[in-house]
Amino acid sequence: MKRIGMGTAVALLVLGLATTFAPGAGAAPASASLAISCLPGSGPDYPALPAPTGLEPLTLLAGHFTPGGTGSVDIGGAGAGVYCGSGFSTPFLLPNMSATNGKLAYRGFAVPADFELGAMHHLDIYKLQVKVGNFDFCVDKKGDIAPTSACKPVAAKPGKLARTGTDHLLDIVRIAVLVLGLGAGAHYLRRRRARTA
Repeated sequence: MKRIGMGTAVALLVLGLATTFAPGAGAAPASASLAISCLPGSGPDYPALPAPTGLEPLTLLAGHFTPGGTGSVDIGGAGAGVYCGSGFSTPFLLPNMSATNGKLAYRGFAVPADFELGAMHHLDIYKLQVKVGNFDFCVDKKGDIAPTSACKPVAAKPGKLARTGTDHLLDIVRIAVLVLGLGAGAHYLRRRRARTA
């Protein structure tokens, strides 16, 4: 049987643990409708070259949102290339789209059921995985994009933050103790063999 070095053993252990505890390990693949390659870090060509430089003169023209249903957004001032978007306060995605006559006309994208009407929202627009536009906008009680004065500020909702790695702290401590124990054991065996040789 071939012996492996301590460094190789630790590297194999770390690699095995990294693949076991990696985010999304064992998760089902994302549906094709959510695979938006122009968002940062999500496509095979990340980082994009050549990258756009700065924000483009985009204008939010109109839109409508139906909580638990679909939405529409019209954006003017778009140039050549593929655009997509990511909404905040209540997350939603605008899929890849090329402009027609300088206009992006998003239709039928999913709007979460907890999307709040009569509130402010935020939308970032990306092109080649670089943010080229952003909008803070009001969606009135009818679901239409309206002047900011028609909305109240959105308060943070408890329980809506993403989970962090602290819920796996005990697992991380166990792994660290295991790695330290294996290292100490290997060191002891190496010194013992050196004394007997």
